[in-house]
Amino acid sequence: MELKPKLIHVIQRAYEEECFLVSQSDATANAEVGTFGHWSLKDIIAHLAAWQAYDAANIDALRQGRPCRTIDDVHAANQAIFDAHREQAWSGVLRYAEESNATVLRLATEMEVSVLTCVSAPWAGERALWEVLVASGYVHPLIHLSEYHRLNGDTSYAIDLWEEAAGLLERLSSEPRWLGTVAYNLACAYSLGGRLDEAAHALREGLQLRSDLRDVAVADADLTALRECVNNQELFAPIEEECG
Repeated sequence: MELKPKLIHVIQRAYEEECFLVSQSDATANAEVGTFGHWSLKDIIAHLAAWQAYDAANIDALRQGRPCRTIDDVHAANQAIFDAHREQAWSGVLRYAEESNATVLRLATEMEVSVLTCVSAPWAGERALWEVLVASGYVHPLIHLSEYHRLNGDTSYAIDLWEEAAGLLERLSSEPRWLGTVAYNLACAYSLGGRLDEAAHALREGLQLRSDLRDVAVADADLTALRECVNNQELFAPIEEECG
């Protein structure tokens, strides 16, 4: 199967999970008023929609030859998103999420594979456009949705989401850089869920494919439980350079 159908599928899966989580939320969760340090479910949905809208607007600008908008201070941008939607009604946030997802899907559908794979995004580290759409339309939502499940006592479902993601994302590219990142993210999910043997296995696989992630792993809060396990210290040890 070519890239586009797989790209469209992962974007659809993330939105399905958003809708599922909202449909399962109770009156208490729906009425929760979040703070910038502790977002409510409504805050999370608005946050995801805003970043999808940002990436989509930049892709449209790039296609039309207009300047792209670059955000240098992500923390300030997240604060602005939170403030902008804090008082918004649930109906408005859900409509915004639906519109943002539809726009991302439209771009994934409209653009030729040659554009998706060969044109880079200057506002996103020069990544290929298909990678930007995956990050904005699938991986970023998955990060927040799985965290919400985990923090609300459903660690098993959070891990299920990342295990499914690993299978879907591996089908998008066979490049070691990409596969290493997929394995690394799965290791983080296992570590957060206390499944340390599986976390160690996934992280070892990720580092074999992307040794540069070792520097990230030594400070990644998601891997704290794994780092504290004495049986896995070699995973975080610096690589000794060979003498010529």
